[in-house]
Amino acid sequence: QNHADHWIASEGQGLYRFHAPSNRWQQFSRATPATGPGDDFLYALAQGKKHRLWVGTLNHGVSVFNGAAWQTYNTWGPSAGPLGNHVFALAANLQNGDVWIATNEGLTRYNDTDQSWSTFGRPEGLPSDQARAIAIAPSGDVFVATALDGLLIGHPADNFHHWDHIPGPADTNDEPAAPSGTGLPSGEGTALAIDATGRIFLGTTTGLAVSSDNAKSFSFLRGKDWVEKVQRRYAGAPDNFQPSDDGLLSEDWITSLTLDGQNKLWITHRTTGFERFDPAKNAILLSQTDSPMLDTGKKAVNFVRALAIAPDGRPLIGRHERLDQGRQEPGLAQELGVLEVEVLHDRLGVVEHLAHGVVLRVRPDFRVAVLEVLADHDQGHQQQLDDVAQ
Repeated sequence: QNHADHWIASEGQGLYRFHAPSNRWQQFSRATPATGPGDDFLYALAQGKKHRLWVGTLNHGVSVFNGAAWQTYNTWGPSAGPLGNHVFALAANLQNGDVWIATNEGLTRYNDTDQSWSTFGRPEGLPSDQARAIAIAPSGDVFVATALDGLLIGHPADNFHHWDHIPGPADTNDEPAAPSGTGLPSGEGTALAIDATGRIFLGTTTGLAVSSDNAKSFSFLRGKDWVEKVQRRYAGAPDNFQPSDDGLLSEDWITSLTLDGQNKLWITHRTTGFERFDPAKNAILLSQTDSPMLDTGKKAVNFVRALAIAPDGRPLIGRHERLDQGRQEPGLAQELGVLEVEVLHDRLGVVEHLAHGVVLRVRPDFRVAVLEVLADHDQGHQQQLDDVAQ
């Protein structure tokens, strides 16, 4: 059977691992450094070439789990590694083992071949030290979404000495006053994904940018709130502004991008949940409003922070939970403080791709930061995992 470990990184509650074969939850916490990451506020996850789990923290750099023990690398002492201690994003190159780390001080590359660290920031010519997302193309090119300065692209051919820069609009008043068009809709990058064909998807605070020609050109799509956002500009809407209902996405602000096994793109948002997008047809296949999980009698929690696809195609949806109250379910759910464990069922074929997808809604003080579904660790590590987990 195709089992996998499901990892949930949280804000303040450490790291949780769900092991499918044993149907068991395990917590890893800073309270015991030998058996947990260096921080309980976690914001990035990645699996390296050797099945090591990399975890990005709020204030303690990056922690690495090899299946038996943890090692934390920060900016000082004998374990110095990343350029900054606040890690926003991680990406692993499964071909050569390199791991890229986006920090508050710039980028860091861990070279798995010689186990060395190298850094990239303004001193190396980058226009920004603030990166928010990283993706690695099949060619080995590294794409970085910055907080304010658009997209950066580094190339292994020159050992990442030169970075291409594709800027977005410099100011919100310069952002496009249209539901679709060409170029980047914003310089504020939030998410990245690259499919098997090399097609690039850049999530921003002003919609989705897509390139099918290796970043030579981009087109963009905006959300249904695009008219309101244009009208709220401090300089006002342009004189020739033509409002319409043509926004394709449920909203502009994108929080994460995830590709599934059918090369469809899952897009998550701050206030409207999630949707499944078909790049070939330029169409939304499914949105949260199609899902029966809203038929709960409770207030919907629409801030989705992360989404991962299980090996059997199930979407695992991590929400920034803000329910005022809820009923705890018994058993394993109670160990995690889960308010509800819901199952998305088929409904007249509308959500056939979400059949039996599990959505975890957690207590108000448990905020999911990121999700990852990783391949099994070696069987030899399993007893060690059980021994060290809390």
